[in-house]
Amino acid sequence: MAIKTNNKKIMNLFIVTAAFAAMFAGLIALNVYLSPALSANTQENLNANVVVSSTCEIGLNTGVINFGSLNGGQSTNTNSLVTDTNNGNANTYLWVYGGNWIAGVTNFGVSNTLWDRTSDSSFIGNALTLTPANTAEYIPTTASNNIYFGVQIPSAQAAATYNQLITILNTC
Repeated sequence: MAIKTNNKKIMNLFIVTAAFAAMFAGLIALNVYLSPALSANTQENLNANVVVSSTCEIGLNTGVINFGSLNGGQSTNTNSLVTDTNNGNANTYLWVYGGNWIAGVTNFGVSNTLWDRTSDSSFIGNALTLTPANTAEYIPTTASNNIYFGVQIPSAQAAATYNQLITILNTC
């Protein structure tokens, strides 16, 4: 004899039980997504600001130093002028560094270039390096200072037109 029931709770329990059994048997994939109720969130905006109080800007009087034509073993005086003007609103120090002299696959070292704070009538000064060196040149705002360069060609250097990148850096 069959028992009739109108109880929806028993039917719902049967459906939920069957769904879980099917899920564990690998027949149904169950994904549950939980999200916070939007009514529980509140927000408020705020403004932010920052004042940049100093800038460090550089202006050079030239973009090229031409040492001319030299033979192996010759050098120039350390008197090729570069003027560094501080265009920023903060005092700065002048730093300098460079790369090796390069002509295709031929090159010679960065230290064959000298720099000095004063113009010299001979090849004297500080060897340029691959890393920044502080020249101890202090440049107040809107002021300028000079730095001078010279080069010496190694005696057995192959004939070619060589190029070097010299970097002048102002640090605030």
